[in-house]
Formats: sequence, structure tokens, C-alpha cells
Amino acid sequence: MKKWSRVIWIAVCASLVAVAVFAAETRGLNVIAKDPASGRHDEVKLYNKSYAVIIGIDQYQNLPGDRQLHNAVKDARGIEAVLRRNYQFDKIITLHNEQATKDRIMELLTEELPAQMGRDDAMLLFWAGHGNQEKSDYGDLGYLIPYDGATDKIRKNITMAEIRDTISKKIPAKHVFYIMDACYSGLLTTRSVDGKTRRDLSYLKEITKESARQVLTAGGKGEEALDGGPKGHSVFTGRLIEELENASDFITANEIQVTIREKVHSDASARSHSQTPGFGALYGMGDFVFVPKQQNRLGDLTGSSAARQKELEQLKKIEQEAIAAKQTEQAEIAQKERDLAALDRQIVEMKNRLGTSVIRPGDSLDQIIAMADQKEEQGKRLEELRQQRIVEEQKRKQEIERLRREAQAKRCAQIMTDLAKYQKVASSKYAKDMAGSAWEVLVASYPEATGVVQGEVRAFIIATGCTKLASRDGRFIAYGDGTVLDTKTNLVWAAKDNGGNIDWADAKSYCENYRGGGYTDWRMPTQDELEGLYDRTVTGNNSYHLTILIELTASCPWASETRRGSEAAYFNFNSGSRFWFRQSADYDYRALPVRSGK
Repeated sequence: MKKWSRVIWIAVCASLVAVAVFAAETRGLNVIAKDPASGRHDEVKLYNKSYAVIIGIDQYQNLPGDRQLHNAVKDARGIEAVLRRNYQFDKIITLHNEQATKDRIMELLTEELPAQMGRDDAMLLFWAGHGNQEKSDYGDLGYLIPYDGATDKIRKNITMAEIRDTISKKIPAKHVFYIMDACYSGLLTTRSVDGKTRRDLSYLKEITKESARQVLTAGGKGEEALDGGPKGHSVFTGRLIEELENASDFITANEIQVTIREKVHSDASARSHSQTPGFGALYGMGDFVFVPKQQNRLGDLTGSSAARQKELEQLKKIEQEAIAAKQTEQAEIAQKERDLAALDRQIVEMKNRLGTSVIRPGDSLDQIIAMADQKEEQGKRLEELRQQRIVEEQKRKQEIERLRREAQAKRCAQIMTDLAKYQKVASSKYAKDMAGSAWEVLVASYPEATGVVQGEVRAFIIATGCTKLASRDGRFIAYGDGTVLDTKTNLVWAAKDNGGNIDWADAKSYCENYRGGGYTDWRMPTQDELEGLYDRTVTGNNSYHLTILIELTASCPWASETRRGSEAAYFNFNSGSRFWFRQSADYDYRALPVRSGK
């Protein structure tokens, strides 16, 4: 946990829905809701249009290196992904890092969007970045820090007063919902609201008549917000994303806050930390509701069902052919076994007649020997057939497995090709606003990856079942033993870092004792070697700039160089910069083993 915590500010006025039955023939966002008393259904008109503004800031122009963030943009993209995938918005605008200056943010929120929006519209604003406060004789002053903000010049920041008195009043939308994941975010929470949750027709009709500016904060006044939550997000944002992903129907702001407060408080307590989300209203009696994309979900389910049905039919065909061949062989073996049984009976009968008065003409020992020879020949043939069946069955199994591997290899090669296309869009300086749409198209082609957060390529590969095969990404080759070869440098890297916070000494020990791929000569990389992995044009796992075949769970792996007895080097895969910091630090630092290829 850092004293400088990331801020997530979501101003949301999204679509309102009940039972998620859409009235498509009417302009705007409408739902059919049920009155539990009478059982009657009625249509509720919610908003005309819905907007979302999503802001994430890791890099700050006027803050020192140790005040730069690692996961704010990732959190912003996580929220963006779940909104695009599961909920209805007419327009989503994203601002990351240098795009998120104070002037641009205020221009967007107080001029551009107010000119486009109406009183019956809805808006979502998501902000991930730093928050801070100053004390005065008349109370605490809280503020958010934009890309070009500064801690010593409050005029360069966006104060809570500007949010409450300027932005909230300039936006004409009926409902605005602010969600902050930050230190001091509780400074914005004012009047508390009724914590009871309702989903009935009368409640929905009531809240659509009322305006609202609601606030959900990551913690109470003065509480610091924890990182290290679900899927690498902050505790608060991770739990929020979970709630939005798991909602099978519409969900209100009031419903979200009840669950979030309990889960975040529990998560923080388990780590001996105090953090309880706050919920309140700046003004108004309305309640914000997220509207799910029911039709899109049905489409995804249909596509997934069709793809799996086709694969199932192909496998069934191969297995049926194998069963038919096996039945033919078994029938032939059964016939040979019957022939042998008939010979056995003839031999027994002849043995019984020899030396008795019932000996038939032609009965003799020679005849018995002839039968025995015939039986031996038949027995040998039967054994040959049995062995042949075993060999053929093994061949068929191998052929089926070969066909499966070939089909999976072709599919994984296509997945890698499609991922490369997505990365090209995501890393483009001029096409970043299309990254969300590109991800949606990608997931639509591989329905089993539905639910994977945008940009989490490693999770996408795991979901599509391609992790066990050797795969290639340009000059990098990943093998099934957890190693990745850089063909340019001939260095072999671990396919993923240690997965948690670690100081420099423990990271060095981790690298030297790593046994991935069965090798024993792993070590900690140098700063130069880490920088050799960095590629600004690539957006890999967790949105870090290196090959998708290597997974970093945080942006800053330690390097082997040290100085001044207490400092060590590391490299930042967000900014592409080299840094030095105290060796005892562990927050958001990782160990990534490397070895020299033979």
C-alpha cells in the first residue's frame, strides 16, 4: 500500500432497466418492469442517450519517479472492458496519461459533453489516478491530480469543490454517479442515503423522475485505498468489476454499494488495514442503474454453442469411425475364437472314442495330430489378430490425437495472428479509441474467452486453451515448460514473474533458485536485459509493453545492479524508463528470472 493512492472517479448516469426486457421500438433506453403487488408489467422510459468518460493516469508530468503509478491505466481499461462488453452506452471516451490534462478534462466535462447532452441523458466518468489533500483553517481540501497537476500548486489540480459545484452542475444529465478509489476520496461524500435496495416498478418510475449526483468512495475520510485486489486491480476496483461482471440483470448504485462495502471492508481487514467504502449523494433522490446488453449476451451464447457443437460433431465422427473399425476387428477375432472352440470339441470327441468300441472308421492318432496342428495354426492366427488389433487401435488413437493437435495448433496459430492484429490497434497512437471495439471483435471470434478483461492477453490465451503448445510472437518463442526464448539475444526468460510483491534480496534469491524448464542456472536480469524486452509498439499482458508470451503482474521487475549499498535498479514496462530505489521496498516490484541460452 502506498500513501499516494490511485483515484478512481466514476461519474455514471447509465441506462435504467428492470427484468432487462427492452422496448426497442421507442427511441432511447426503455425497460419493461413488473409491479410485484399486481403482477402487471409496464414500460419505463429511462434515458435518451448514455455517455461514458474513462480516465486512467499512471504517468505524471510534474511528479518524481517514485510517485508514478503502475496500475491506474489497467484499472481504467478493466472498467472500460466490462462496460463495453456487458452494458449499453452510446458513446465511450477514454483519456490515458498525457491525454488527461486538467484543461482537456475540464473542457470535455464542462463544454463538449454539456453541449451534446440533454436533461434526459446519462453519463459515466471513470478516473484512475492520484488523490491528495491539503489542510486549511476552515477544513480539508481534497483534489484529484491530472497528468499535468502538481502537489504544490492546487490550481493545477481538480478539487472536490470543482467536482461538486462546477462539473456536477454543468453536466445536464439527469443522473450522475461518482465512484472514487483513492486516499481522501471520502472528502467528497456528503449526505448519506437510504441503504435499502429496491427493484420494483414503482421505485424505478420514482427514481427516473428525480435527478441525482451520487458518490461511492473506496474508503472513508482519511482512509488509504489498497491495491492488490482481484485480477491485479485495486481491492475496490477489482470488487466493482466483479459485481458488474457477475450481474445477470440490471443493477443499481444502491445495490452495488451494499455489496462493495462488505467485501472491501473484509478484504482490508484480512490485511490488517482499515478501509470501508462510503456512499452518499451530493443532491437529488434518484438512483443510477446499469443496463445490461441482453441481446449481445444471447449472441455470445449462440456463437459459443455453435462453435462447441461443431467441434463436438467432428470429434464424434472420428470416434465413431474408430468404434466401427474396432467392432470389425472384434467380430473377426470372435469368429476365430468360435473356430478354435469347434476344433476343441472335435478333439475331445475323438479322444473319448479312441480305445472304445465306438471308434469310427478313419479315427487315428494321426488325425488328432492333424487337428492339433490346425488348432495351433488357428491359435497363432488368433494371437496375430489380437496383436494386430492392439497395434491398430494404438495407431488410431495416435492418429486421433495427431488430428486434434494439428487442429489445435492451427487454431492457436490463428489466435496468435488475431491477437497481433488487436495489439496493432491497441498500440496505435491514432487508433487507441478503437481498441475496445477491436477487443469485442476478437472475443466474438473466440466465445470461450468471454469475460476476459480487455488487454489481458495471457488470460485470453489460457481461456482459448493454447498455453500448452509452443507459440511464437515475432522473435519470441514460448514453450510448454514455462520458458520463453528471445531469438535476438538468445536469452531464455521465465514465462511469468513471481506473482507478488517482493523486495530486491528476495527477488535475487527467487531468480537464482528458480527451476523452470528443469534448468538450474537462472539469475536476476540486468537493466539492459530488461530494457531489451521493452517494445513501446506492443501492448502485452496487463497492458505492459513487452511480448504477450511473458506475463508481468506488475510493471517493475528488479534488475541485478546495486549502488550506494542500499539501492537497486529496476525497469518500468509502462513508461519504458530505468529507475533506482531502496532495496527494502517491495510494493509492486517483481522478480523475473532469466538465463543464457545454449
